[in-house]
Amino acid sequence: MKMSTTFKELESPILKGAISQHLAKIYFALKNWECFEPTNESGRVDYIVFDGTNHKKVQVKTVNQHKQTGKFLISLTKKGKNNKKLKYTAEELDILVAYSPHHNAMIEIPGHLVHEKDSITFSSKSEGNYRGTSRFIEDFIVLKF
Repeated sequence: MKMSTTFKELESPILKGAISQHLAKIYFALKNWECFEPTNESGRVDYIVFDGTNHKKVQVKTVNQHKQTGKFLISLTKKGKNNKKLKYTAEELDILVAYSPHHNAMIEIPGHLVHEKDSITFSSKSEGNYRGTSRFIEDFIVLKF
């Protein structure tokens, strides 16, 4: 790998996920929240965060852009036993945070918007691809790098 490789040029989804998780830790540190990691990699929670009052279950994802439509997509399913699709439930997820390399920013999505869904799609105000949708990714940006 050359040293000038950008995030978008990386081919490994595992590496992209690891970078997104580290950026999420930075986001929580800047909010002055404590961030705890599970010891089990295959769990349904990436972090438990403590805001001084409440503990919240967090899942971290990476935002992808659809090549044809230009819309932004976050896949929300994980394959479980027997290749069964697992969706996040209210018991498993309070907050979803995702790194968007297209905006060089973290976005935060309340759990109730992603519970029991396969994916979540956003349009962009700046790119004009907002026909037929009411969710704009810019409305969810919480930290620009």
